Amino acid sequence: MQMRRRDLLALFSLGPIASAEAQQTGRVYRIAFVSPANPLEAMTATGLPYYRALLDELRRLGYVEGQNTTVERYSGGGRTERYAELVGGVVRSQPDLIFTQTSHLVRRFEAATATIPIVAYMSDPVAEKLVSSLARAGGNITGLVADPGLSFYEKILELLGEALARRLSRVGMLTSSQRWGEAAMYSAYRIAAARVGVDFAAGVLRRYEEHYYRTAFDILKEEQIEAVPKRRTILGVALL
Repeated sequence: MQMRRRDLLALFSLGPIASAEAQQTGRVYRIAFVSPANPLEAMTATGLPYYRALLDELRRLGYVEGQNTTVERYSGGGRTERYAELVGGVVRSQPDLIFTQTSHLVRRFEAATATIPIVAYMSDPVAEKLVSSLARAGGNITGLVADPGLSFYEKILELLGEALARRLSRVGMLTSSQRWGEAAMYSAYRIAAARVGVDFAAGVLRRYEEHYYRTAFDILKEEQIEAVPKRRTILGVALL
């Protein structure tokens, strides 16, 4: 039976009520942080800002790591060929909740479990066919959407031109080979570029390692790319 959304909300939304219940029963919640590439130390209270914010909010709601909550950290190390093994190990450990990123990892988790709640930060889960809609996601996936729509990407391309004080003719994207062509964010950039009259190309990474970054940048240079928009956006839409 699939995990009901109210069961997921019990971990993050009931706050002090659920925390008090956990203290009375002695229950310790187990949360798995799964990153495609970040080192384990980045997923701590002294690590990357969004992990610090997440742990601070959990603490505010009464879920304190080392007391009534255990956080288990996993990283793919940027090695996409390890993702299947990584996902399998996390699911076998049966945490109460999985927090992960990127459509590639979310898709693997979605295929591996229908019962463990998955909180995801990704581009467009509707376009990826991971949820039925943003209003009614269904299943065991929820989280944040990082894709605010075509008009946003068009504006980014316009701002890049303004920053260079000239009209752009060619822009590029730096992405992994597993994600290029399947992620809605990149498809949106291609469409937005066509709508504003800009050519669009990609520098594709086989792995998140220096050699592959250099190769990808060489490709972008050969394509005479004038600018590369930042892949992540600062906007999010909650699915909860």
